[in-house]
Amino acid sequence: MNLLLALATAHASPISAPATIGAPDSGPATADPAAMHYNPAAIGASDGFDALADVQLSFIDVKFTPTRNDGIDPNTGEKYIPAEAHAIVPVGLLGVTWKPLKWGAIGIAATDSFVGGGDYSGQETDPPPYTGAQRYAGVTSKVITLSVIPGIALTPVDGFHLGGGFAYVYDNVTILKVSDPLGNEGLGFTGTPYEYDVVLDASGTGSHTMWNAGIFVDRWKFLQVGASYTSGGQFNAAGKAEVTAPDALAEGEGDVTIPGDFTFEMPLPAVLRAGAVSEINDKLKVGATIEYYMWKDCCGGSSGDAYITLNSEDGDPIGPEDGLSIEVANEINSPRRLWDSMVISANGGYWIIPSVWVGGRLGYKQYAVPDYAVSATNLDFDAYGVSLAARYRFAEKFSIGVAYTKNFLVDRTITNSAWDADPESDDYVDDRFTTELPYNASSNGTYSAQSNIVGMRLQLDL
Repeated sequence: MNLLLALATAHASPISAPATIGAPDSGPATADPAAMHYNPAAIGASDGFDALADVQLSFIDVKFTPTRNDGIDPNTGEKYIPAEAHAIVPVGLLGVTWKPLKWGAIGIAATDSFVGGGDYSGQETDPPPYTGAQRYAGVTSKVITLSVIPGIALTPVDGFHLGGGFAYVYDNVTILKVSDPLGNEGLGFTGTPYEYDVVLDASGTGSHTMWNAGIFVDRWKFLQVGASYTSGGQFNAAGKAEVTAPDALAEGEGDVTIPGDFTFEMPLPAVLRAGAVSEINDKLKVGATIEYYMWKDCCGGSSGDAYITLNSEDGDPIGPEDGLSIEVANEINSPRRLWDSMVISANGGYWIIPSVWVGGRLGYKQYAVPDYAVSATNLDFDAYGVSLAARYRFAEKFSIGVAYTKNFLVDRTITNSAWDADPESDDYVDDRFTTELPYNASSNGTYSAQSNIVGMRLQLDL
């Protein structure tokens, strides 16, 4: 029987901090160096040399209380222990821009605005072999990207700017997942609990490219508007993996760990952004922004699957030749089936005195993962958020600021996931979500989370 070691990874607009990098007043209609990420055309409205460093730490806590099988672990007959994940995620932006000519500006930025996954491996109540409810969905999946974004802006007429750039993106993925290859879980198995569970531990790195382009109009002090488009991409990573099989699957040889080669591919969405800013007077500025993540185009069907290959070091599938009584599937699709999502926000800032600025942002994020695709590591939430920030400017050209963001994440209670769905029901529409063993789908239960973000910003305007 084939062994399916699939990854249920999560990336819809993440709950970390991409909507707040560059501080509360940055967006597609703001001309600071964060524009290299949001809208490169806006740097055409800059003046001279500008530099910005914005670093934020997202403190994220997730809790999953399973209700599948009435909350009873079929391996042990005991009640599931709720799964918990805790993470501190750094999200930031570093950028510089220079406008040497009246009609042109250049810039470059680096950001890790796209991150995701879940880490349930650190619980004292859930040591290896990871016996908690999340083990078949994924004990750990971490996806990190780092983008370097050079670009240029042209000003053909005063007050109207065009810009574009491209991004070289470094990709990194780490996976720790448990699988039940023989399907004993949940079928009245009376042997030692989890004795057939197999562990996949893999990590890889790679890269991909993207591009962005936009327009920015600042002809009027009372209204500046900007819009941009960032292309989709293809996350790519390759690296090493280890498959650890228990004695029961290793022909009496004791636990066996088999090294192998691993690749991971995952489509990423295009993003549309638009924003407007109005200078009410010399002290007060207000604005609004919308970011629309086109997940359905890239990942609404089978072409959006996270795609994994896994082979032994000699290039063959892992199996009997490596001392196992089973064969490990070497081509694996992990379904995602995402909806489009968006982030809507309103912001404002006020100079109390020439050296002190205070500002804030109110925002709402719509989730992209439909209920039937939710799992312990494939999470996304409706979220309402508020950001507060303050900056102090000294020596005329230099400022330092701090910010705090509180996201109020709406709990998600899943009652008819693909794991438990009836194939004849209207809720079950995709053959790749299977109720056949081994399972590769979400799990019923209640998912809750907290997200708090603290940040610091340094800015130089020459």
